[in-house]
Amino acid sequence: MTTTRRVRLGGLIGVLAALIAGASPVTAVVGPNVLHLPADLFAAGGALGALGINDCRIVLADGPGGSLLRVSPAMARLGFRDIPFTLPPLEQEVSFGPLATTLRLRIPGRDPADSATTIQSTSVTTRIAGASIELTAVFEPQGPEMTGEYFAADPGTGKEKWVHALDVEIDDLAITVSFPIQARGAELGLGTPAVTSSFSFAVSARGLAGVVLDGTFAKDMVQSALERAVANALKLDAYRTLLAAAITTWLREGPFQGMALREIRLQPTADGGLDLLPITNTDP
Repeated sequence: MTTTRRVRLGGLIGVLAALIAGASPVTAVVGPNVLHLPADLFAAGGALGALGINDCRIVLADGPGGSLLRVSPAMARLGFRDIPFTLPPLEQEVSFGPLATTLRLRIPGRDPADSATTIQSTSVTTRIAGASIELTAVFEPQGPEMTGEYFAADPGTGKEKWVHALDVEIDDLAITVSFPIQARGAELGLGTPAVTSSFSFAVSARGLAGVVLDGTFAKDMVQSALERAVANALKLDAYRTLLAAAITTWLREGPFQGMALREIRLQPTADGGLDLLPITNTDP
């Protein structure tokens, strides 16, 4: 029976070690003490598939703290918590000849439980990508995902207000988060994530249909806001530290068990995976 090590995160590590102890490691020793981590390490059936990272979901919604990284039930049992985050205001001053106004794009819903008025991922895939952990969330279109509004005076009252003018479709949305894997002595850490997104962008309005906004300031504004907001949420230690500790604990309680580690060296491989070379206290 494996004795649980308690490193940094106390009881959480013990629960984690017990959870992943029964996983069937899809890894291979490719040389003296070299451990190969395949791209599908976190997939179902992979050595760390029991963490349930692929069961996480991302919800994009309106308002402060309205958006959410929802962790999987397995991760919640290990101490991970949902992370609320905020999409910044999507507003731009625009001019139409002599007229000027403010254009605002927003997701209509504020409730992460309401899939009809928020933008929700339908699948998450996590893989080893060389010396990085790459998480890709795919979102399925469900009709118009955003509304376009402009600020103008009401003809009847003279009061200024937001006027709904456009319905905006964000199709084929995918957000990819890449965490650099860092060797920190005998432990692994995760660096600040880089985030990219891709989608097609079009609007419909009275008298118009399917006006493509790809390559315009509107798409650039939405893309930049999405990437910045997701990066700010996932760079929190509450997520990165627990995930890095899970991987380190699995190594210590599994493939590197009993080794007096001094450091771990990383070497990306041609198949997209990663080789780990453990250096012990007795190595030169």
